[in-house]
Amino acid sequence: MSFRDGQSGRKLYWSLNGDSPAIPAISAAASRHTALQAELSAALASARRGGQPPAPGERERPRWLEKLPAGATLERERFCVRHKLVSHAEFTRLMKTRDVRDELVCEGDYEVPDMVRLTEKGATFNINDCTAVILTNGEKGSLGHFIPQGDNLSSDAIRIAIEEDVRALSADGRPVSALIVGGEADNQDSRTIYERVRAATLSAGARAVSEVWGRKEPIDTDSNDSNADCESAPRIRSFFDAARRTNYLAVDAYDDINSLKGVSYWYENFHIASPDVWEAQGRIYTADEANAAAAAYKSRFEPGRIVPEVELNQASSRNSTTGD
Repeated sequence: MSFRDGQSGRKLYWSLNGDSPAIPAISAAASRHTALQAELSAALASARRGGQPPAPGERERPRWLEKLPAGATLERERFCVRHKLVSHAEFTRLMKTRDVRDELVCEGDYEVPDMVRLTEKGATFNINDCTAVILTNGEKGSLGHFIPQGDNLSSDAIRIAIEEDVRALSADGRPVSALIVGGEADNQDSRTIYERVRAATLSAGARAVSEVWGRKEPIDTDSNDSNADCESAPRIRSFFDAARRTNYLAVDAYDDINSLKGVSYWYENFHIASPDVWEAQGRIYTADEANAAAAAYKSRFEPGRIVPEVELNQASSRNSTTGD
Protein backbone atom coordinates (compact mmCIF):
# COMPACT_ATOMS: atom_id res chain seq x y z
CA MET A 1 0.00 0.00 0.00
CA SER A 2 1.23 3.51 -0.74
CA PHE A 3 0.20 7.02 0.24
CA ARG A 4 1.72 10.51 0.13
CA ASP A 5 2.89 12.16 3.33
CA GLY A 6 0.97 15.43 3.88
CA GLN A 7 4.03 17.33 5.16
CA SER A 8 7.01 16.10 3.14
CA GLY A 9 5.12 15.08 0.01
CA ARG A 10 7.09 11.82 -0.11
CA LYS A 11 5.37 8.68 -1.31
CA LEU A 12 5.47 6.05 1.44
CA TYR A 13 4.97 2.30 1.09
CA TRP A 14 3.65 0.00 3.77
CA SER A 15 2.79 -3.63 3.96
CA LEU A 16 -0.23 -4.16 6.23
CA ASN A 17 -0.46 -7.43 8.11
CA GLY A 18 -2.82 -7.58 11.07
CA ASP A 19 -1.63 -5.14 13.76
CA SER A 20 1.25 -3.79 11.69
CA PRO A 21 3.23 -0.90 13.26
CA ALA A 22 2.45 1.04 10.08
CA ILE A 23 -1.10 1.70 11.27
CA PRO A 24 -0.24 4.64 13.61
CA ALA A 25 1.85 6.33 10.92
CA ILE A 26 -0.94 5.98 8.39
CA SER A 27 -3.45 7.38 10.85
CA ALA A 28 -1.23 10.40 11.62
CA ALA A 29 -0.65 11.11 7.94
CA ALA A 30 -4.37 10.84 7.21
CA SER A 31 -5.11 13.30 10.01
CA ARG A 32 -2.59 15.79 8.58
CA HIS A 33 -4.18 15.38 5.15
CA THR A 34 -7.66 16.07 6.56
CA ALA A 35 -6.36 19.18 8.37
CA LEU A 36 -4.76 20.50 5.19
CA GLN A 37 -7.99 19.96 3.28
CA ALA A 38 -9.88 21.92 5.94
CA GLU A 39 -7.33 24.77 5.73
CA LEU A 40 -7.65 24.84 1.94
CA SER A 41 -11.46 24.95 2.13
CA ALA A 42 -11.30 27.82 4.62
CA ALA A 43 -8.85 29.72 2.40
CA LEU A 44 -11.11 29.31 -0.64
CA ALA A 45 -14.14 30.46 1.36
CA SER A 46 -12.17 33.49 2.58
CA ALA A 47 -11.15 34.33 -0.97
CA ARG A 48 -14.79 34.25 -2.05
CA ARG A 49 -15.51 36.76 0.69
CA GLY A 50 -12.80 39.14 -0.47
CA GLY A 51 -10.31 37.91 2.12
CA GLN A 52 -12.64 38.45 5.07
CA PRO A 53 -12.96 35.58 7.56
CA PRO A 54 -16.43 33.99 7.77
CA ALA A 55 -18.76 35.02 10.57
CA PRO A 56 -19.19 32.47 13.39
CA GLY A 57 -21.16 29.53 12.05
CA GLU A 58 -21.36 30.97 8.52
CA ARG A 59 -21.49 28.51 5.67
CA GLU A 60 -21.10 28.92 1.93
CA ARG A 61 -21.77 32.51 0.99
CA PRO A 62 -25.29 32.82 -0.48
CA ARG A 63 -25.15 33.71 -4.17
CA TRP A 64 -27.73 36.46 -3.86
CA LEU A 65 -25.35 38.55 -1.75
CA GLU A 66 -23.36 39.25 -4.91
CA LYS A 67 -26.48 40.84 -6.43
CA LEU A 68 -27.12 43.37 -3.68
CA PRO A 69 -27.90 46.84 -5.01
CA ALA A 70 -25.10 49.34 -4.69
CA GLY A 71 -25.66 51.81 -1.87
CA ALA A 72 -23.56 53.73 0.59
CA THR A 73 -25.60 52.49 3.53
CA LEU A 74 -25.34 48.78 2.69
CA GLU A 75 -22.20 46.85 3.58
CA ARG A 76 -21.99 43.68 1.53
CA GLU A 77 -20.27 41.66 4.22
CA ARG A 78 -22.65 42.72 6.96
CA PHE A 79 -25.10 40.06 8.11
CA CYS A 80 -28.43 40.61 6.37
CA VAL A 81 -31.42 38.50 5.41
CA ARG A 82 -33.37 38.50 2.16
CA HIS A 83 -37.18 38.41 2.26
CA LYS A 84 -38.08 37.00 -1.15
CA LEU A 85 -41.56 37.00 -2.69
CA VAL A 86 -42.16 34.00 -4.98
CA SER A 87 -45.10 32.35 -6.74
CA HIS A 88 -46.90 29.39 -5.19
CA ALA A 89 -45.41 27.10 -7.86
CA GLU A 90 -41.90 28.31 -7.02
CA PHE A 91 -42.61 27.98 -3.30
CA THR A 92 -43.67 24.35 -3.79
CA ARG A 93 -40.57 23.61 -5.88
CA LEU A 94 -38.26 25.13 -3.28
CA MET A 95 -39.90 23.18 -0.47
CA LYS A 96 -39.08 19.97 -2.33
CA THR A 97 -35.56 20.84 -3.46
CA ARG A 98 -34.63 22.15 0.01
CA ASP A 99 -36.01 19.00 1.65
CA VAL A 100 -38.36 20.80 4.06
CA ARG A 101 -39.86 17.70 5.67
CA ASP A 102 -43.13 17.40 7.61
CA GLU A 103 -41.41 17.71 10.97
CA LEU A 104 -40.15 21.15 9.91
CA VAL A 105 -43.66 22.48 9.17
CA CYS A 106 -45.52 24.52 11.78
CA GLU A 107 -49.18 23.47 11.78
CA GLY A 108 -51.74 21.87 14.10
CA ASP A 109 -53.35 24.21 16.64
CA TYR A 110 -51.01 27.07 15.70
CA GLU A 111 -49.84 27.67 19.24
CA VAL A 112 -46.43 27.69 20.93
CA PRO A 113 -46.12 23.85 21.15
CA ASP A 114 -46.43 23.72 17.34
CA MET A 115 -43.47 26.03 16.67
CA VAL A 116 -40.47 24.96 14.61
CA ARG A 117 -37.59 25.89 16.91
CA LEU A 118 -33.85 26.24 16.38
CA THR A 119 -33.62 24.35 13.10
CA GLU A 120 -31.93 25.02 9.76
CA LYS A 121 -35.26 25.27 7.90
CA GLY A 122 -38.91 25.69 8.75
CA ALA A 123 -42.21 26.37 6.99
CA THR A 124 -45.87 27.18 7.53
CA PHE A 125 -48.95 27.68 5.36
CA ASN A 126 -52.25 29.58 5.20
CA ILE A 127 -51.40 32.59 7.34
CA ASN A 128 -54.70 34.47 7.29
CA ASP A 129 -55.79 36.30 10.45
CA CYS A 130 -52.95 34.57 12.34
CA THR A 131 -49.57 36.21 12.91
CA ALA A 132 -46.36 34.34 12.11
CA VAL A 133 -42.78 35.24 13.00
CA ILE A 134 -39.48 33.96 11.59
CA LEU A 135 -36.26 34.44 13.58
CA THR A 136 -32.90 33.62 11.95
CA ASN A 137 -29.18 34.14 12.60
CA GLY A 138 -27.65 32.75 9.39
CA GLU A 139 -27.27 29.23 10.73
CA LYS A 140 -30.52 28.31 12.48
CA GLY A 141 -33.95 29.79 12.93
CA SER A 142 -37.34 29.48 14.62
CA LEU A 143 -40.83 29.91 13.21
CA GLY A 144 -44.08 30.45 15.10
CA HIS A 145 -47.59 30.64 13.62
CA PHE A 146 -50.13 31.91 16.16
CA ILE A 147 -53.91 31.81 15.82
CA PRO A 148 -55.78 34.70 17.49
CA GLN A 149 -57.69 32.64 20.05
CA GLY A 150 -57.30 30.23 22.96
CA ASP A 151 -54.04 30.11 24.92
CA ASN A 152 -52.42 32.57 22.56
CA LEU A 153 -54.71 35.26 23.95
CA SER A 154 -54.96 34.07 27.55
CA SER A 155 -51.37 33.13 28.42
CA ASP A 156 -47.85 34.56 28.23
CA ALA A 157 -46.51 31.58 26.27
CA ILE A 158 -45.80 33.50 23.04
CA ARG A 159 -43.60 36.07 24.77
CA ILE A 160 -41.68 33.43 26.70
CA ALA A 161 -41.01 31.26 23.62
CA ILE A 162 -39.89 34.14 21.41
CA GLU A 163 -37.59 35.57 24.08
CA GLU A 164 -36.06 32.13 24.69
CA ASP A 165 -35.35 31.58 21.00
CA VAL A 166 -33.98 35.07 20.36
CA ARG A 167 -31.58 34.60 23.27
CA ALA A 168 -30.50 31.19 21.94
CA LEU A 169 -30.02 32.49 18.40
CA SER A 170 -28.10 35.57 19.55
CA ALA A 171 -25.54 33.62 21.61
CA ASP A 172 -21.96 34.90 21.21
CA GLY A 173 -23.27 38.25 20.03
CA ARG A 174 -24.76 36.98 16.78
CA PRO A 175 -27.35 39.31 15.19
CA VAL A 176 -30.89 37.98 14.81
CA SER A 177 -33.24 39.01 12.02
CA ALA A 178 -37.03 38.79 12.41
CA LEU A 179 -39.90 38.83 9.92
CA ILE A 180 -43.52 39.19 11.10
CA VAL A 181 -46.25 38.32 8.58
CA GLY A 182 -49.99 37.77 8.32
CA GLY A 183 -52.77 39.25 10.41
CA GLU A 184 -56.06 40.94 9.70
CA ALA A 185 -56.03 44.70 10.14
CA ASP A 186 -59.67 45.07 11.31
CA ASN A 187 -59.67 42.07 13.67
CA GLN A 188 -58.88 43.12 17.24
CA ASP A 189 -57.83 39.64 18.40
CA SER A 190 -55.53 39.37 15.39
CA ARG A 191 -54.00 42.74 16.27
CA THR A 192 -53.53 41.64 19.88
CA ILE A 193 -51.48 38.62 18.77
CA TYR A 194 -49.44 40.80 16.43
CA GLU A 195 -48.66 43.29 19.20
CA ARG A 196 -47.57 40.45 21.50
CA VAL A 197 -45.30 38.95 18.86
CA ARG A 198 -43.77 42.29 17.93
CA ALA A 199 -43.23 43.42 21.52
CA ALA A 200 -41.56 40.13 22.45
CA THR A 201 -39.32 40.18 19.38
CA LEU A 202 -38.17 43.73 20.07
CA SER A 203 -37.71 43.30 23.81
CA ALA A 204 -35.69 40.11 23.29
CA GLY A 205 -33.17 42.07 21.22
CA ALA A 206 -33.72 41.06 17.59
CA ARG A 207 -31.54 43.37 15.50
CA ALA A 208 -33.87 43.82 12.52
CA VAL A 209 -37.66 43.40 12.67
CA SER A 210 -39.43 43.51 9.30
CA GLU A 211 -43.19 43.26 8.72
CA VAL A 212 -45.75 42.33 6.10
CA TRP A 213 -48.83 42.53 8.31
CA GLY A 214 -52.49 43.52 8.43
CA ARG A 215 -54.36 42.32 5.35
CA LYS A 216 -57.48 43.98 4.00
CA GLU A 217 -60.90 42.41 4.40
CA PRO A 218 -62.02 40.02 1.64
CA ILE A 219 -63.36 41.84 -1.40
CA ASP A 220 -65.77 40.93 -4.18
CA THR A 221 -63.68 40.69 -7.31
CA ASP A 222 -66.56 40.94 -9.80
CA SER A 223 -69.61 42.64 -8.31
CA ASN A 224 -71.16 43.31 -11.73
CA ASP A 225 -71.80 39.63 -12.47
CA SER A 226 -73.49 37.63 -9.73
CA ASN A 227 -72.58 34.38 -11.47
CA ALA A 228 -68.89 35.21 -11.35
CA ASP A 229 -68.58 36.75 -7.89
CA CYS A 230 -65.47 35.61 -6.09
CA GLU A 231 -64.14 36.69 -2.73
CA SER A 232 -60.50 37.61 -2.74
CA ALA A 233 -58.32 37.96 0.36
CA PRO A 234 -54.60 37.33 0.73
CA ARG A 235 -53.01 34.49 2.62
CA ILE A 236 -49.32 33.76 3.05
CA ARG A 237 -47.10 30.71 2.92
CA SER A 238 -43.59 31.10 4.24
CA PHE A 239 -40.44 29.16 4.91
CA PHE A 240 -36.91 30.03 5.95
CA ASP A 241 -33.59 28.62 4.85
CA ALA A 242 -31.21 29.95 7.49
CA ALA A 243 -27.95 29.05 5.73
CA ARG A 244 -29.07 30.92 2.61
CA ARG A 245 -30.17 33.86 4.78
CA THR A 246 -33.51 33.85 3.01
CA ASN A 247 -37.18 33.91 4.04
CA TYR A 248 -39.46 32.89 1.17
CA LEU A 249 -43.02 34.24 0.97
CA ALA A 250 -45.84 33.22 -1.37
CA VAL A 251 -48.94 35.43 -1.27
CA ASP A 252 -52.20 34.85 -3.06
CA ALA A 253 -55.54 36.62 -3.10
CA TYR A 254 -57.60 35.37 -6.04
CA ASP A 255 -54.36 34.84 -7.95
CA ASP A 256 -50.70 34.98 -6.92
CA ILE A 257 -49.41 38.33 -5.73
CA ASN A 258 -45.89 38.57 -7.17
CA SER A 259 -45.09 42.27 -6.86
CA LEU A 260 -44.14 44.78 -4.18
CA LYS A 261 -47.07 46.84 -5.43
CA GLY A 262 -49.47 43.99 -4.71
CA VAL A 263 -48.15 43.40 -1.21
CA SER A 264 -48.34 47.16 -0.53
CA TYR A 265 -51.98 47.17 -1.62
CA TRP A 266 -53.08 44.23 0.50
CA TYR A 267 -51.16 44.79 3.75
CA GLU A 268 -51.43 47.71 6.15
CA ASN A 269 -47.87 47.43 7.47
CA PHE A 270 -44.99 46.93 5.07
CA HIS A 271 -41.58 47.61 6.54
CA ILE A 272 -38.16 46.13 5.82
CA ALA A 273 -35.62 46.76 8.57
CA SER A 274 -32.07 47.59 7.51
CA PRO A 275 -29.74 45.91 6.71
CA ASP A 276 -32.21 43.27 5.51
CA VAL A 277 -33.43 43.40 1.90
CA TRP A 278 -36.57 42.63 -0.09
CA GLU A 279 -36.78 40.79 -3.41
CA ALA A 280 -39.69 40.55 -5.85
CA GLN A 281 -39.87 39.89 -9.60
CA GLY A 282 -36.11 39.48 -9.89
CA ARG A 283 -35.22 42.78 -8.24
CA ILE A 284 -33.51 43.17 -4.88
CA TYR A 285 -34.40 46.32 -2.95
CA THR A 286 -32.47 47.70 0.00
CA ALA A 287 -34.66 48.37 3.02
CA ASP A 288 -34.84 52.08 2.19
CA GLU A 289 -35.75 51.39 -1.44
CA ALA A 290 -38.44 48.86 -0.54
CA ASN A 291 -40.03 51.05 2.12
CA ALA A 292 -40.02 54.12 -0.13
CA ALA A 293 -41.52 52.18 -3.05
CA ALA A 294 -44.24 50.69 -0.84
CA ALA A 295 -45.15 54.11 0.55
CA ALA A 296 -45.33 55.56 -2.97
CA TYR A 297 -47.63 52.76 -4.11
CA LYS A 298 -49.92 53.20 -1.09
CA SER A 299 -50.26 56.92 -1.77
CA ARG A 300 -51.56 56.21 -5.30
CA PHE A 301 -54.27 53.71 -4.38
CA GLU A 302 -57.69 55.31 -4.57
CA PRO A 303 -59.86 54.72 -1.48
CA GLY A 304 -62.53 52.13 -2.16
CA ARG A 305 -61.17 51.14 -5.57
CA ILE A 306 -60.52 47.45 -6.07
CA VAL A 307 -57.24 46.91 -7.91
CA PRO A 308 -57.13 43.67 -9.94
CA GLU A 309 -54.22 41.27 -9.51
CA VAL A 310 -53.05 41.80 -13.08
CA GLU A 311 -52.46 45.46 -12.27
CA LEU A 312 -50.92 44.69 -8.88
CA ASN A 313 -48.42 42.37 -10.56
CA GLN A 314 -47.09 44.85 -13.09
CA ALA A 315 -43.37 44.22 -13.20
CA SER A 316 -40.74 46.64 -12.04
CA SER A 317 -38.77 48.39 -14.78
CA ARG A 318 -35.50 47.32 -13.17
CA ASN A 319 -34.93 43.58 -13.06
CA SER A 320 -32.02 41.27 -12.36
CA THR A 321 -31.48 37.57 -12.04
CA THR A 322 -30.64 36.49 -8.50
CA GLY A 323 -31.20 32.73 -8.37
CA ASP A 324 -32.76 30.95 -5.37
